[in-house]
Amino acid sequence: MDDEALAPLRHLERARTTPLKDRFSIVSLHPSAPMDYLALEAFTARFPLANSFIHLFRADSTLVLQSADNRYLSADDLSARSESLLLVYDPRVVEADHGSPLYGFIDEAFQLCEQSAQADVMVKFYVKRAYPCQLLLSTAPLKVSYDSGMQLDNLHYELNDRALDLYLLWSYVPDEVSAFSLQLFDEAGAKAFGQDFIIYPEPEFHHRYQLQALESGEYSARIIVYDYETGVSVPGAIRRSGASANRAIEFARLTLD
Repeated sequence: MDDEALAPLRHLERARTTPLKDRFSIVSLHPSAPMDYLALEAFTARFPLANSFIHLFRADSTLVLQSADNRYLSADDLSARSESLLLVYDPRVVEADHGSPLYGFIDEAFQLCEQSAQADVMVKFYVKRAYPCQLLLSTAPLKVSYDSGMQLDNLHYELNDRALDLYLLWSYVPDEVSAFSLQLFDEAGAKAFGQDFIIYPEPEFHHRYQLQALESGEYSARIIVYDYETGVSVPGAIRRSGASANRAIEFARLTLD
């Protein structure tokens, strides 16, 4: 019984992890086979980057969650406490089961960003629908180490009809209160737009900026991190290139029609 439930999990060493470590779950799936709790605890210890390791199975048409962490007792608990997850199962077993989908609730709360299929294992990487997949899966993320210890793991933006959505992913935010400023500069080098926000000790940040008031043209989009109390900019270094960022980092050239 347990051998069949455990088989796909042996492939997880090659599966993707995520910067949202404290809110990242690994979810195993089987139509009917529970997992031995000693094995469950062993797999939990084996993947320390995951916040939780959960096994799902169906018993008498009821979805059952097994976890070494008693905070995960229902599908609602999993959805509320996870920002991203890896779903792993044997497609020969799960997709041959003609009952109601075991992981339908995952498709409702999360979006599928990436999957890897083999004959005996399917691994799917999901993130909450509030986040764009590119924020976590970019092959060239903007990673910045700041002198204050703050770590930016990536930045992603989307521009649609003069609405700019900016997503920031932080892996570490120090106790000192910091803030960041989004600034746009026109082709003449004049500042045309600026808006500031406090950086809270949360891994992700999203804000939508309305740019309808700006003239048509090309703009340099930059971010500046600074000490909230003193207003002094915090220098940093772009990890990929090693280039220093004493004040502003340009992350895009935006064209407004």
